[in-house]
Amino acid sequence: KLDKVVDLKLEERARKEYSPKFIDVVSPDEAKDAKEGFLRQITCVDVDHQRRLDALEVAERLRRQELSAKVNEFDEELEEFVSQRKLRKTGGTEEVERRREEKNAEIMKEMMKSAEEAEAARRAKVAQRKAAKSKK
Repeated sequence: KLDKVVDLKLEERARKEYSPKFIDVVSPDEAKDAKEGFLRQITCVDVDHQRRLDALEVAERLRRQELSAKVNEFDEELEEFVSQRKLRKTGGTEEVERRREEKNAEIMKEMMKSAEEAEAARRAKVAQRKAAKSKK
């Protein structure tokens, strides 16, 4: 596209007598007058809004066409991966949360069991001491 634009510009220059435009440097004294003159020139410019809108629409259509024609390798690979059912079903966050709760419940059971066993062992020792004292 850039080549086409450059070719068109070169053809335009060949048809007309092309002379590059130079900006004259303005002295500080003339700066205010130059600014006012510049702003007057801007207000006098006849802008063709419809032509600009048409150009924007054309550019937008071209952009959509380019995007639709553009091949996204990642999207294709992802589609292929999912269509071949290589994706494991993990159950999402609900499954992770359920597993965590099960693990916590198992840990609590083990802790309670250990605590009960420790309490039973302590009671057994206390009972042995009492029995040993009563025999004496």
